[in-house]
Amino acid sequence: MSRLRPLLLGLIGFAFAVAAHAASDGRWGNILRQPETWYASEEAAHVADNVLLYQKESGGWPKNLDMTLPPQPLPPGTDPGELLSNIDNGASTTQVRFLAQVLAAHNDPRYRQAFDRGLDYLLAAQYPNGGWPQYYPIRQGYYTHITYNDDAMVRVMTLLGEVAEGKVPFEFVSAEKRTLAATAIAKGLDCILRTQVVENGQKTVWCAQHDEKTLAPAQARAYELPSLSGSESVGIVEYLMSLDKPTPEVAAAIVGAVKWFESAKLTGLRIQRTGGDVVVVADPNAPPTWARFYDLATNKPFFSGRDSVKKDQLADIEQERRAGYAWYGNWPARLLAIDYPAWAAKWPQFVAAVNAAATTPASPAPWVPDLGNGTYRNPIIYADYSDPDVVRVGEDYYLVASSFTCVPGLPILHSNDLVNWTIVGHALPVQVPEDYFNAVHSGGGVWAPAIRFHAGKYYVFYPDPDFGIYVVTTTDPAGTWSKPILVKAGKGLIDPCPLWDDDGKVWLIHGWARSRSGRSNLLTLQPLTADATATAGDGKDVIQGTDFNVTTLEGPKFYKLNGYYWIFAPVGGVTGGTQAVFRSKTIDGPYEYRSVLAQGGTSTNGPHQGALVDTPDGKQWWFIHFQDHGAYGRITHLEPVVWKDTGWPVMGNDPDGNGTGDPVLTFAKPVVGKSYPPAEPQTSDEFDAPTLGLQWQWLANPQGGWYSLTAQPGSLRLMAQPAAGNLVAQPNLLLQKIPAPEFVVTTKIDFSAATTGDKAGLLVYGTPMTWIGLIKSDAGLQVSQSAEAGGRRGAAAQTPNPPVALSPTPGAGVYLRLTLTTGAHCQFSYSLDGKVFTALGSQVTVAPVAGSWIGAKFGLFALAAAGTEKPGYADFDWIQVEPLAILPNTPSTVATSTGTANN
Repeated sequence: MSRLRPLLLGLIGFAFAVAAHAASDGRWGNILRQPETWYASEEAAHVADNVLLYQKESGGWPKNLDMTLPPQPLPPGTDPGELLSNIDNGASTTQVRFLAQVLAAHNDPRYRQAFDRGLDYLLAAQYPNGGWPQYYPIRQGYYTHITYNDDAMVRVMTLLGEVAEGKVPFEFVSAEKRTLAATAIAKGLDCILRTQVVENGQKTVWCAQHDEKTLAPAQARAYELPSLSGSESVGIVEYLMSLDKPTPEVAAAIVGAVKWFESAKLTGLRIQRTGGDVVVVADPNAPPTWARFYDLATNKPFFSGRDSVKKDQLADIEQERRAGYAWYGNWPARLLAIDYPAWAAKWPQFVAAVNAAATTPASPAPWVPDLGNGTYRNPIIYADYSDPDVVRVGEDYYLVASSFTCVPGLPILHSNDLVNWTIVGHALPVQVPEDYFNAVHSGGGVWAPAIRFHAGKYYVFYPDPDFGIYVVTTTDPAGTWSKPILVKAGKGLIDPCPLWDDDGKVWLIHGWARSRSGRSNLLTLQPLTADATATAGDGKDVIQGTDFNVTTLEGPKFYKLNGYYWIFAPVGGVTGGTQAVFRSKTIDGPYEYRSVLAQGGTSTNGPHQGALVDTPDGKQWWFIHFQDHGAYGRITHLEPVVWKDTGWPVMGNDPDGNGTGDPVLTFAKPVVGKSYPPAEPQTSDEFDAPTLGLQWQWLANPQGGWYSLTAQPGSLRLMAQPAAGNLVAQPNLLLQKIPAPEFVVTTKIDFSAATTGDKAGLLVYGTPMTWIGLIKSDAGLQVSQSAEAGGRRGAAAQTPNPPVALSPTPGAGVYLRLTLTTGAHCQFSYSLDGKVFTALGSQVTVAPVAGSWIGAKFGLFALAAAGTEKPGYADFDWIQVEPLAILPNTPSTVATSTGTANN
């Protein structure tokens, strides 16, 4: 037949001669399910001619078009973007497979050219990190994300895997292209392993799409929020199980995901379509089902309409979305019942190894508040979560704290029982104004915030004493927050807290910083607009501390309970203050006053400034507050609250009945209706996730080129940055909070890429600044311990001991260790084998950096000498934070060395 056929068919239109080949059903969706003999038919050639007409200049194809027919005029209003080449819904992969099938019989050079262009398209579309976007060339929007949705990336990798192995019908592909396909598969597999979500050290599943830069779970359409996917994750696991030679890493990913599917199984629910709607019906005999989306922080199913607001129940979203989307399904059923058992039987050694690793007790956290017997001990968080505020929404508690100059700011912690907390995100990824906070401004930035929930949205109000009061919002505290809006500009405005009144009015209470405004010991009431983004009139001073003979009145939290307006506020100062409560029948006063919590005869000094919350059943009340603890910062306590017949609350123990309680050391845990496992804020980091652990903060807005988690997968690469002259002003220090009264930190560092003058290592940010690090000198590699004065101005570094020359085995790395004992006494040591550590330098006792308002921190650094043209970098393999008691070889047991160390 003439090769002019495709042009003719394109002009006159073509309908399948179905009768000629009864095996064909004439539908594009089944084009790869035809008998092998059909692909040698003229009918198949006709379809191939059409496929050529649809191929885009990029080499790919658009989606959702019936290519058994020639191109047709598009309906009015069609989005032109839908006609771009992509990999969604089988686009491009289906065409490449089909052309390979037809090529085997027809050997038409046009088909071969189109196949080659299609294969090149799939290879070119891959990101350097191994993922594939939905559209290529890039279409802006959520289409840029790494796309697991509808198995898009799995389809590409499956096809490329068959190409790389020369499977039928890809035997004709050149060796060069097979090698390229194999390389792409290796990169894609690495991307899959690195995007698997890890929660509390346990591998779970994947989101339907991940950010192409950070690899973190990402949002697609308005109702497709970042989540754990009960649907797309199945295809990923099936792909991993299809690999001929699984690695231990692949096996761990499979087993972790399968365990998650088992834990996420929903029973007793039947999903029923009725009258154009979908309803969830209780049915104890219904087979297991799974939700499409699970919350990243709580692992609970959620649903969302086009307003992007998370809902706990399907019935709570609009009917159009309920009926128009697959919210429930049995996606993992076959995987769990048939496919995984078969895989596990084939690879029992991998399953056994993964399960053995899972049952090996993990290193306990340095501080565990849950005593395991129904009681807890204070502090519930032995870390500097200063000025805490907490809100309860359903069964979930969210805590926010001040962060001052540290970035990301406004840490968000989650708990279900007020005792066991983990970090789930940050509300402020970048400090504003950005240009200002690209440098360190010790003591500035985010002061005491407040978190509230109203009309389906979370609000965090925070003050910057140099710029004013801001607000950020979200529908998911563990997700992305809005950019800050300046609600009220001004110097010295601090510690804001909003209140939505019963009449719909919105109010804000705030304090004053004398250092910026000349005013203090005063609370001011400010009306806000209905959307809480701006002031709506003049403010009014409602409580003056001198009227009640108190000082340093600040940090207010605003509530309306039992017909009263309540303002909970600290008085008396950070170190030795007490907790005050004010109440009034009218919002602008006059207010009455009581002191409800003080140190009394306990060791908990200054127990004040925090949040009042209740349990889900409303039967218990609790107060979360801080205690200033020197180098450890402002650590977090939990006190029981009892409402007396007088109508006033009493916190902690009140043995003398005077209405002012004493802090508790231990107490029965809150009764929340369920039991939750122990949890603590994250500390250790393997650096094998796509993003930095949530425990890490910089001293200023991070800049491009500071670090990478992809340059050396499984390691954190810190690029050496020019030294600022003193560590107080060094913005690129990567730090986290001191997590316990005593602990040990160990890290492994490869400094082989250093340039002369570079130094990198482990430090304590405090007074004095003290560190242990590797130095690249003209003489080679050295390890040194140093200290410098703290404070805003800093001082020149002083080295108490001479540096030690090192000769580590190439590629073996050096181990650095910090041992911090009660009283914030720091001792550094090093090792070449990770077993025997040698102490270096004398013990140093640290205090907070003067004027910073934060406790001492520990972390990692990489610095270059001034004027270095091409600084090097340090690769940190991991960092482990452990209780002091479990390590048998602490620096105190070995001699100080000043000689040369060799492996």
